[in-house]
Amino acid sequence: MEDPARSQAAPAPAPTARQQFRARAIAAIAATALATAAFAAGRATAPDPESSAESCDEIHQAYTDFMTESERQLHWSQSRTSSDPEGQAQQARTAAISALNLVQQNPDCVSPADRAAAQTYLDELAP
Repeated sequence: MEDPARSQAAPAPAPTARQQFRARAIAAIAATALATAAFAAGRATAPDPESSAESCDEIHQAYTDFMTESERQLHWSQSRTSSDPEGQAQQARTAAISALNLVQQNPDCVSPADRAAAQTYLDELAP
């Protein structure tokens, strides 16, 4: 039968100061290279400021269209001539939700006051 004390491997020697320094230097270089690559990728994929302005114009137009549609549906849902007032009220809420989603997903294009107005309008439409 073998002696259990002899079957265990000897512990590895502690790394020297030079090995520790080399390992830390490699880790620092790798971290710096990774950060530099991430920065470069971010700059390469960032939208142009000019295209952002055009995009914001499109966002404002879509927001206005959704709000106009919501108000139109709400008006018809409250009129006596509506054949489906609940359906039109739901369409008004859907258009308002779309407008609010557009505002929340594009915070750089919309002022805080417009975000608050969209949320307030949606809250007023809640069933």
